[in-house]
Amino acid sequence: YTGNTEEDKQELDRIEVTEKPNNTEYEAGDVFDPAGLEVTAYYTGGKAERVLEEDEYTLSQPEMGTPGRKTVTVTYEEGGISKTATFEIEVKAKPVTLDRIEVSGTHKTEYTEGERFNPEGMVVTAYYSDGSSKQVEDYTYSPEGPLQTKDKVITVTYEEGGIRETATVEIEVKAKPVVLERIE
Repeated sequence: YTGNTEEDKQELDRIEVTEKPNNTEYEAGDVFDPAGLEVTAYYTGGKAERVLEEDEYTLSQPEMGTPGRKTVTVTYEEGGISKTATFEIEVKAKPVTLDRIEVSGTHKTEYTEGERFNPEGMVVTAYYSDGSSKQVEDYTYSPEGPLQTKDKVITVTYEEGGIRETATVEIEVKAKPVVLERIE
């Protein structure tokens, strides 16, 4: 008896992705995570075995920086025979979100007690996660009512896509001069 059974003579025939990774949808810039991936090796004699990561299958690294469907190739080698299988993941464009706002311009900053803030000449610029920016008009500010000497800043608020950003404008509010009405 030489110990050579039919099972010993089986060669690697093919591999299959029997379970895709837990996550197959990403945003551009995310890191690919193969957790949950299951690969099965099939042999010429009919035997099938799950290939474990420690059996050293390799994965191609998908290009995660741009949106689109990406093919990941699994390569497994055994007994000098190398086989591949593929699966796809989807990389979606990262949503552009509001990052911050800035206030500039030539708006009035000195007030007398009782006056209201005047935004004329004020420029509010919204900056976004993709580096773009635009001037916005539909901002709010507070306080809106008559200013008091304790008011030192105006808070400007702009909201877009469920994200609210604020910026402040420093102001100076002087006390209303006391005017002598009459002498008795």
